[in-house]
Amino acid sequence: MGFTLIPWTGCLKAPPTPTPDTIPQKPVAPPPEFPKNGLQSHLEGEWENNETAHKPKTLIFKADGRLIFRGGLEFYNPARWELETTQQELRITLPNADVDRIRVFQLYVGDGLKAFDPIKKQITYHFDEQTWSLNMGGWIYSKPDTTIIKVAPQPPLD
Repeated sequence: MGFTLIPWTGCLKAPPTPTPDTIPQKPVAPPPEFPKNGLQSHLEGEWENNETAHKPKTLIFKADGRLIFRGGLEFYNPARWELETTQQELRITLPNADVDRIRVFQLYVGDGLKAFDPIKKQITYHFDEQTWSLNMGGWIYSKPDTTIIKVAPQPPLD
């Protein structure tokens, strides 16, 4: 009679099933952010509309949140602006504007405007470091900035 020897390792326990709290988490770096005042400094200053030959229209974004219309659209003065950098939104409020004059903005929602709230008399734009023009009721204002070179995005290398 022969004996077969079977090695015995004892009772093996199955490894524990990983749960979200036991899986090691890699630290998540925050997304790169435009310098804190970089987006605001991109907005501040003069934006021009040169569609009329006799005199340019100008939007002047002041550092204190005031927006001044000069050379046209002065009936929107006084105006205020606020920039939400995390949401990349520029909100312009025209508190004393006539309701009939601001209805024109409704026509441009989706065509340069992100949103328009006639009750608050507020216009919302998407605004980031690549924003170089603003549609102000059908008039396109551009930021003249000769110090920044705009480079077209390059295709990814595969």
